[in-house]
Amino acid sequence: PLPPVEEQKRIVEKLEECFELIDQKERNDQEQRKLKQLLKETLLEKAIHGELIPNDKNLKPVDVESILEDVPYPIPENWRWVLLKNVGEWKSGSTPSKENQSYYENGSIPWALTGDLNDGHLTSVKHFITEKAVKECNMKINKENSVMIAMYGATIGKVAINDLPITTNQACCVCECHPEIINYEYLRYTLISQRKKFIEKAEGSGQLNINKRKIIEYIIPLPPVEEQKRVVEKLEECFELIEKL
Repeated sequence: PLPPVEEQKRIVEKLEECFELIDQKERNDQEQRKLKQLLKETLLEKAIHGELIPNDKNLKPVDVESILEDVPYPIPENWRWVLLKNVGEWKSGSTPSKENQSYYENGSIPWALTGDLNDGHLTSVKHFITEKAVKECNMKINKENSVMIAMYGATIGKVAINDLPITTNQACCVCECHPEIINYEYLRYTLISQRKKFIEKAEGSGQLNINKRKIIEYIIPLPPVEEQKRVVEKLEECFELIEKL
């Protein structure tokens, strides 16, 4: 369809005007996403420094071996620096042979890959394996409310809490938390806050990865359990407000 030349020009002008408005909206949205992410990172940093909420000095420290030397920064008196290996039982997964279809066909057991990790709660996955795979490949079924962290490639440091019993491939490291030591939500937020540090520790000539040993030997600041829960509540309250901006 061909309008008169003058009308063609007006159509072009209007299209360019609209396209510029759309581009500006996309730029604004991108800047807003960056700002929200920066605000969240700042809050996480304050949380693990003991600066997000008032410290309750009457609470007893967690009963776990504490690191006393070469700590990154000062924390409240009743907090402790601890190795991740001491806050729960850590496991890594595996991949059943793809050549054996009986390990996958009509599978009913959720099998998480690093691409499934969403920094939040994992309620479903795309892949499943069979009971035969679990038994013959010595797979581990992780309890609900375990905390998963990705160790390979572009997903290094991505985390999730599983809302269902789940297995994982070898690129995931999973912690079944000791509830008397650490709240699983607090661990999730702490791991998210340390993502850049985990990426810095990654090695490899092709695909970068960080192994289970480096993760479990990493130290984190640990408040009393009740204070962990209050930190989580405050973070979630603040994050909800940020998303409404």
